[in-house]
Amino acid sequence: MKNTMLRQCFSFILLSMLSITSVYARAVPLVIAAAETVQNMAFNTTQVITYTVHNNAPQPVQLNMQLTRTRVIPASPLVNFQVTNDCVYLGMGNYVPPRGNCNVNVTIRSGGVAGAVVGSLLINYGPTFQTIAPPPVLNFNVTGGGGGAGGLYFIDAPTGQNMLFNSTQDIIWTLQNTTSSAIPLVSGGTNFTVASSLIATPVFTNDCNNSVPGSGGTCHIQASINSLSTPGQVSQYVYVTYNTSSRLVIDSPTNFTISGSITGKRAFSMVNKCPYPVWFSFAGGGINVFGCTTDTSCDTMTGASPGTFTCNTSVMPSAQCFWKSPTASSYMLSPLTGSTTVYLNEGLYTPTPTQPEVWSGTISGRTGCPASTNSKTTCDTGDCGGTSLHTTGGCTTGISPPNIQAEPTLQTNLDFYDITTINGINVPMSMEPINASIDPVNPYTCGGAGVASSQTGTDGTIGGCTYSYSPPSNNYIWIETAGSSCTATSQCSTSTGEACGLTKADITGNTSTTHCGTWLGYWTPDEVCTLNSGYTQAPFSCTTLCVTSDCSPPATNYADLYGCNGGTVGTQSCYGVPPGTTNCCGCQNWNGYMGIVVPTLPTSGLICDGNNTGWDNNVLGKITWLKQACPSVYSYPHDDPTSSFTCSNSSSTNSVNYRITYCPGGVSGAPSGVTPNP
Repeated sequence: MKNTMLRQCFSFILLSMLSITSVYARAVPLVIAAAETVQNMAFNTTQVITYTVHNNAPQPVQLNMQLTRTRVIPASPLVNFQVTNDCVYLGMGNYVPPRGNCNVNVTIRSGGVAGAVVGSLLINYGPTFQTIAPPPVLNFNVTGGGGGAGGLYFIDAPTGQNMLFNSTQDIIWTLQNTTSSAIPLVSGGTNFTVASSLIATPVFTNDCNNSVPGSGGTCHIQASINSLSTPGQVSQYVYVTYNTSSRLVIDSPTNFTISGSITGKRAFSMVNKCPYPVWFSFAGGGINVFGCTTDTSCDTMTGASPGTFTCNTSVMPSAQCFWKSPTASSYMLSPLTGSTTVYLNEGLYTPTPTQPEVWSGTISGRTGCPASTNSKTTCDTGDCGGTSLHTTGGCTTGISPPNIQAEPTLQTNLDFYDITTINGINVPMSMEPINASIDPVNPYTCGGAGVASSQTGTDGTIGGCTYSYSPPSNNYIWIETAGSSCTATSQCSTSTGEACGLTKADITGNTSTTHCGTWLGYWTPDEVCTLNSGYTQAPFSCTTLCVTSDCSPPATNYADLYGCNGGTVGTQSCYGVPPGTTNCCGCQNWNGYMGIVVPTLPTSGLICDGNNTGWDNNVLGKITWLKQACPSVYSYPHDDPTSSFTCSNSSSTNSVNYRITYCPGGVSGAPSGVTPNP
């Protein structure tokens, strides 16, 4: 019986091989469907030429990738060839799918000798060792030059992140120019070498205005990649077109896999364009549920579902339930090019028409955090607890000010979001929708908070953020440790990151003497008085009483005016109150004021009905510099008309995803002349 079964099995294998052979004999299974044009090369440069191979057969076809089978002939002393492919079928490498396509890539590296190269690419396949005919010809010249493609190099090969269906990731490559003159990039001349059916046409931008500076200057190429709903592996080479028609192709592909549904999740693409590392942070907000003892006890309370909330027992007098935050394998974003995507799980909490929230909280950035390269135990700015090694640690406490932060409230019907500088500044940041378009009428609908570019609708224009801060005095500059006394930043070691300002110890110690120290960010009047309500020093003077008729009776101190949170000003905004109201706080028509560009308030439906001259005289001059640096962010608590955004991408189930960018436009926010080194 066993011998009979073996004979039958052997007969089946033999018939299968004969059947496949007969298919190859009847038709040419593999053909070149698309091919890139090979470029002339400078000395010691690299280019990658991609050939799209199509399989006409209903069976998979195996490529024979042995060096003696698939190769470029003849060998050339001027260059080195390496042939690879991205062909995969049912998990098996080197197989071209039935009736499908895949890519064969030829990496060409030139040496230091000039001359002409003429070769043929032999792509070998199948059990009978056929080659694609006619074999593609590689005909080009190696010419002189100082290295790179005319001095232009890709100096990194970023790693792609695996993606869910219909999600987004941002990837950044770096170009360097080794020549003495700037090299222009062709507008719209950057793309992947071969289109992928798994992703939408990517959007490429750069931060050098299409001109790579000379003498070692760099330019960062950013691609926003949107996955579609088909699973598979993506392997993409990116190219840039420069000097009118020349093209440079990166020699290492960006690889990632697309699989899994994004349904019930929100995605945040985190991007760092700062010249220093940033550790991103999420801190879930509290809900009106108290008295918990554990996370599980939050799960059992009215309105909550298992896994949605965490119990914060440090809240007094009764512990409170807070939204859980997205988690990541690493929270550190590398300088200039760091990016990752994190997902917020929805669906665990069941919204109702009167309670449509799916998550609320704050998003911020941390600088100078504990890492394997230092001995720190806390971050210099934005610390929020977490593990001793913040590279892999999320927040376990609230985020420590001074810091800029995003404040999203995500809902099933309509999201609300903003960026605020009320609590001070550490690292500039922006928040913008990814899968929703800005409204052509009202730029505050699905627009970007804190973005570098201007945003225009028929209702008006929101000016772009320069993050060029010009505070009224050095007392607004936040430094780490006090060194020598100073009256101007120019007296400090700006090349090592020093500026002239105040430390936290200066604020808590009630001193106004400025010193040189490592720059960390900026103080705001509200944050100074929050840190020390008894701070008496100018220019903040938290305890000073406002004695004008608008502030009394009773008298209101400056701290209450800064925060709009006490005395007769209370929490009442001067917007939308009965005309002539004076016991209100903050109402500034920013449009055109001190060069600030925002839509006029009547367009947004709000005007200044009330007026508090105490606020106008004692607060406005201390916060205008914040609004000048970024018109689309909060500068005081009632700055809503010019700083509050809404967005939805569906009338039934809102699912907007967002991009958080640190140092939008590549601007660090450091004082003039200071090299940031937090």
